[in-house]
Amino acid sequence: MKITRKEIRRIILEQVQPPQGPFLIIVVDKTYGEVAETFIAKALPEENWWHAEDDGGYSDEYVINIVDMSKKVPVNDDRFPGGRIVFDGNIVEIKSPD
Repeated sequence: MKITRKEIRRIILEQVQPPQGPFLIIVVDKTYGEVAETFIAKALPEENWWHAEDDGGYSDEYVINIVDMSKKVPVNDDRFPGGRIVFDGNIVEIKSPD
């Protein structure tokens, strides 16, 4: 049985890929649910950095959401001229270990 290039490409694209970045970081206030800060990073620190007492950047009042922007999918939507982009990947949600 011969597999076509198209089938091979489909199989490869279906494989789970590690996060590649860039990453959209959304810092959310845990109490009020408001976005406190957003930024884009090319690389991520270790997961335990976000709430570390020594080197971490955020207290336990915040939840860090990380989206891998390399997993974007364009969506045609008449409500948005030029379409819109949806990120087709799980959002990593990092809470304080406490």
